[in-house]
Amino acid sequence: MRVSSVNLQFFVDKSSKCSWLPLQSCPKLALSTDSPETFSRLRRWLETCRTEHGSCGAGSYSALPTRVVDLGEGADEKDDVRLCEGDQVAQYAAVSHCWGSRIPITTTTANLDAHKQNISFSDLPKTFQDVVAICRRLQIRYLWIDSLCIIQDDEEDWQIESSRMASIYEGSTLTIAASAAQDSSEGCFMSVPTGRTTHTLTWPGSSTTPAYSVYVRRAYPHAQFWDEYKETQREAPLLDRAWFYQERFLSPRVVHFSKCELWWECQQISTCECKDSIPSMAPPDHIPMEVRNRNQLKAHDGQLSASPEDENSISDPWQLGVRAYSKLALTFPRDVFPALSGLATRVQESKPGLTYYAGLWLSVETNKLSDLVWINDGYPKARPRRWRAPSWSWASVSEILPRWMYLNPDHIYAKLVEVKLKPFGVDGKGELRDAYITVSGPVIRGVIGAPTVQVTDRQNVLHPRGAEVWIRGEPNPRSGLRPLVRLDLNPKLCKPPIVSGEAVYCLRLGRGGFDQDAKSEERDISLCLRVVDMENGQPVFERIGLVAHDYVLEDPTRQRQFNMKIV
Repeated sequence: MRVSSVNLQFFVDKSSKCSWLPLQSCPKLALSTDSPETFSRLRRWLETCRTEHGSCGAGSYSALPTRVVDLGEGADEKDDVRLCEGDQVAQYAAVSHCWGSRIPITTTTANLDAHKQNISFSDLPKTFQDVVAICRRLQIRYLWIDSLCIIQDDEEDWQIESSRMASIYEGSTLTIAASAAQDSSEGCFMSVPTGRTTHTLTWPGSSTTPAYSVYVRRAYPHAQFWDEYKETQREAPLLDRAWFYQERFLSPRVVHFSKCELWWECQQISTCECKDSIPSMAPPDHIPMEVRNRNQLKAHDGQLSASPEDENSISDPWQLGVRAYSKLALTFPRDVFPALSGLATRVQESKPGLTYYAGLWLSVETNKLSDLVWINDGYPKARPRRWRAPSWSWASVSEILPRWMYLNPDHIYAKLVEVKLKPFGVDGKGELRDAYITVSGPVIRGVIGAPTVQVTDRQNVLHPRGAEVWIRGEPNPRSGLRPLVRLDLNPKLCKPPIVSGEAVYCLRLGRGGFDQDAKSEERDISLCLRVVDMENGQPVFERIGLVAHDYVLEDPTRQRQFNMKIV
């Protein structure tokens, strides 16, 4: 026998005389997110945020992006629009949407002039039509939509405009998120499913008690909204989109058009129409990591400006964010850095002591290299077919789930000598052509091979899911184990494959671990490298993994220092 359950929400209205039931006062929702009641509530949210939320800003006027869609002044909802140059200060809304398999209307070099003259309302896909209607009802004249405001077949324009994502979303009065739509054809406005309509239970009253009503409906699916992004694909596919991660962080306020209701996020509250939500500046622990990351980064502005000696002032929230971001979907793998560039720009401004390189925060001047100490916490895969990141960056591995160890600043063996990037465009935080680092430090040569013993202690097994290899050397006198390396990649999927007996080089970075409060458990940490090329008679290396072992092979201060170029 199959047993199923249904979550019900019981509530009363504000004027209810029902005093003996501790029920929450909630609104009865309209049958469509296109209703006058819904927009009245949205206007109240927007006005309250503008006038009462100091950290969100007034959101009145900003310098417009390079191009915006001009909706006209006093126009009807279905009037045509046009593309215009953003050479003034005004209010504008930004749009977050899923492109999906149906490519929406785009601006190209061929139709740019025509779009500046007119874009027919009927030519817009349903999502864009709905967004135009939303803006006109809110009396926001200008609109930024990526597919229309970036020239899609002009690589230079795309590079320039993608580098401005931080200012575009931060400067918007409101970001309109078509969260429930799989693509631009589905629209923002949804009718509430019949299974979620509200029913009324009425008590007629008596000589001693007044009449009252209690309302009941199936609880709206907030779990999908707040849970890990992979859980949200059915209710809110936009939340699974990598580009939306930074759009959500950067926007002062976001309204989500979901399947049942509107959700509201700003820098001070998160709420929804049915009020079964978390109106809190500091979400409690049960709100999953993605939402905590957004608030954590915004709440850490002071720490992001901390002194360079504070190793973790930027790394911790950034690393949490990258781990969450890595779970999200990219249509084009090469967008891994462009889709983060706006957020990186925001963080860079608050941390002048560090520089952003290929998804990591490093400094040659202060020898900040702890961001290099990442491991692949997921199942090892291959590198992307098209090169997108150097091997020392987490982004060099497809479908990676990065996790960081820390380096003890009192036990650093290596020195970051040089970092060089070749970006495609003007934005060094965007898509890359090439990159390398040079690190000087003690090196131990080894040979890679399969484990010789079955190890069950997770502390010693750095990857217990089948990608274990070891570096031959003297076994640990306590455990009898040799150092293990946690591979970034599946050995068989590498080009060329990683094979048993292959020479590798352990570049010793220092001592560290996973728990900064457990100094006694610190281990020696090394990058596992192999030779991939020769330049001027000198080897060039790629990273293939990370070695962490709980004993010191040699005194690093007595070892010769080598300059290792890693691509």
